[in-house]
Amino acid sequence: MSKKMLIALATIVVVRIFLFINFNADDWRIPLMIFVTVLGVFFINRIIKNSQFLYPAIIILVLAVNGFYKPFEFGFNNNPVPVWITDEQRREHGLNYDSPGVLVIHNKVVNYAFSFLEHYFDYFRGDFLFTNGTFLYFFDILFIGVGFWMIIKSPKGWKPIIIWLFAAPISAALNFQPPTSLKAANMLIPLTVISSFGALKLMSLILKMGKGVKYKI
Repeated sequence: MSKKMLIALATIVVVRIFLFINFNADDWRIPLMIFVTVLGVFFINRIIKNSQFLYPAIIILVLAVNGFYKPFEFGFNNNPVPVWITDEQRREHGLNYDSPGVLVIHNKVVNYAFSFLEHYFDYFRGDFLFTNGTFLYFFDILFIGVGFWMIIKSPKGWKPIIIWLFAAPISAALNFQPPTSLKAANMLIPLTVISSFGALKLMSLILKMGKGVKYKI
């Protein structure tokens, strides 16, 4: 990535973060959480060169910072649905409802795990990210797509950002509640970086195509 593109990328990201904080976050802990995570990921990436330790360190950092904003709330009491599902699944087996095989397949641990995964992936749903979540715009769909496509083509240097993105909603998903933009605030930086990168790459591609057409004419 060229120096000019890095400067443009940083400028766009800073402006969009400022807009999000200004219009959506009245809590002073939100900007502090974002700042600490950015600083932490930067220094971890500079200090730890071995990816075996780098990625766990980023995950621990993101979880710790999220815990500072909102201490971990294990929402088992708020979400009894997995318990109901477990009881219903076992009753379907009739007199064998308490057999070892049934207990292994149908239990609260398994159903709470599925519920966690469902709530975790809710944070990556299109309607939440681009319409209801308030920190991305509808046109970001195109830029995010281009950004991920470019990252897949050339992933060098992007792994910390991707790890950060996928670690960000873990603590919020453990609450077993519908996603909110404030709970997902730590997703803002990686998503904005990827979207802005995609926008710059798309603009660069359009300009190159425009120059090619001009020369042909």
